[in-house]
Amino acid sequence: MADGLLPLIPFEAVAASAPILRAGIERTTRLLSLRWVVGGAVTSVRMPPRIPAPRRADDLWTHTCFEAFIGAAGSEAYWEINVSPSGDWNVYRFDGYRRGMRPETRLRAVSALERASCGTVTLRAGIDLSSLPELAHGELDTSLAAVLEATDGTLSHWSIVHAATRPDFHRRESFVMRLTEPE
Repeated sequence: MADGLLPLIPFEAVAASAPILRAGIERTTRLLSLRWVVGGAVTSVRMPPRIPAPRRADDLWTHTCFEAFIGAAGSEAYWEINVSPSGDWNVYRFDGYRRGMRPETRLRAVSALERASCGTVTLRAGIDLSSLPELAHGELDTSLAAVLEATDGTLSHWSIVHAATRPDFHRRESFVMRLTEPE
């Protein structure tokens, strides 16, 4: 797409009045820039209110949460980035598929900015790659996803591709976007 955003598709069947979700990722020498845009039936999604002092938090995916999965091409290791509309965030490192999960403590913050306008909500996040030398060079395999909480409390799982018979963003087969190293 011209705006660099790709559609995310829900795993579960959703109502015709469901929101529309698109996401994109860009990479520079030092920064990974992420963007998710929720449009359409935005009012059907529970968006946690923005808090004055966002912090690292666990279990963000139990409510509306925007996610990215990133791994160096050819490596089993990967990172999961979680960003809440509240501004809370976390980054986890894995040694392989759902193995060795631990907070990535080399990152002290994830910059996040939410903007609502014209019936859409846009969430942007930035990761300073100088803190993660494993991701600063070479090709990266990535995936973008989201968990949306409806106003009735039900969760839907959105991704560029679903590679399993249940929602599972961790499967390496779903890391379908390859980012080349910037020149």
